[in-house]
Amino acid sequence: MKTALVLFVLVGIVCAVKEKGKGESSKRKSESLDDTSSDHKAECETQSERETYCLHGGTCFRVPSENSGPQCHCTEYYAGFRCMYQYATIDE
Repeated sequence: MKTALVLFVLVGIVCAVKEKGKGESSKRKSESLDDTSSDHKAECETQSERETYCLHGGTCFRVPSENSGPQCHCTEYYAGFRCMYQYATIDE
């Protein structure tokens, strides 16, 4: 039982670290879009999309030249393509 609990905790930590890494990548990608192509971003097309696509206060936008779907610029503590992952805080 004790071994299973330790294994479960370790798997949870590994998954959290992987997700945090993905979030940072998304955040860096979003920041680089802000820095290099801010003139090329457009608002999401519908009011519903603008209000509901990005979670946790993220801002919905599109990059018309890429002909892609909606993307999100996440707030400081969230990441992911729809800002659905919250960064873990570690108290020291």
